[in-house]
Amino acid sequence: MAKFRRAAIFCATSTLIAGALIGATANPASAHGMGEAFHEGCGWTGSWMEIDSENIYNPAGAWMGTVFLTWNNTTKQNCVVTQQVAGHGIPMKLVATLGIRSSGSGAITYRTDSGQYGHFAAVKEYTSGQCVNYRGEIAGSVAGRSAWGNCG
Repeated sequence: MAKFRRAAIFCATSTLIAGALIGATANPASAHGMGEAFHEGCGWTGSWMEIDSENIYNPAGAWMGTVFLTWNNTTKQNCVVTQQVAGHGIPMKLVATLGIRSSGSGAITYRTDSGQYGHFAAVKEYTSGQCVNYRGEIAGSVAGRSAWGNCG
């Protein structure tokens, strides 16, 4: 009878540990989905649309994350979010940059969020009637669009 109790306790304990490990190894990107990143990073509570995105790869070809250019028609803002996938949750240098070219004077300004973050970097700006470009960086690896676009 003692063997049976020990076996039952071992099985129950193993099941609990396995369940905890499965829960702990769930897709790390689900910890901060895009909706949450845009809500927290861009401060948007309403609807927004993705205009463009580029995956960011390190020199060895490993996918590090994605940089997104988005638009909120209600606030007339563009927002750039660089979302980390590799090492999700581990602080590393993340950068989100939004370039803005004035349709009137042609003046160019850049807005940047840069820091040691574990999930995402985000920057937004009122850009109605202006052209934009964007750039994201994760641990020194860069992607984005240098051409001006999305004017208006």
